[in-house]
Amino acid sequence: ELAANPLSFISDLPWDVRMSAFKMSERGESLVLRLYSIAQEDRKVRLAVPDNVREVYLVNLAERRLSRLGIQDGTLDFIIEPAEIMTFEVVLCD
Repeated sequence: ELAANPLSFISDLPWDVRMSAFKMSERGESLVLRLYSIAQEDRKVRLAVPDNVREVYLVNLAERRLSRLGIQDGTLDFIIEPAEIMTFEVVLCD
């Protein structure tokens, strides 16, 4: 279970990075967050990760894991390119 507002951790997205999905994974064991960029240049994104998030993975559109992403000091930092779609699997603590 996320905080009272489950979307609070994405409230600081750059104005030209948009959320297109936030849902349960197809397996039902984790959450999926999909972002896309309408920016004309690369954007650095910093997400404040809630305490009850155990792991975050970059996944493809079929929700297959591509790589585990590092959470440093409660934040997830990454670069999103122009017109890029990024999908993340968010695994919560038991």
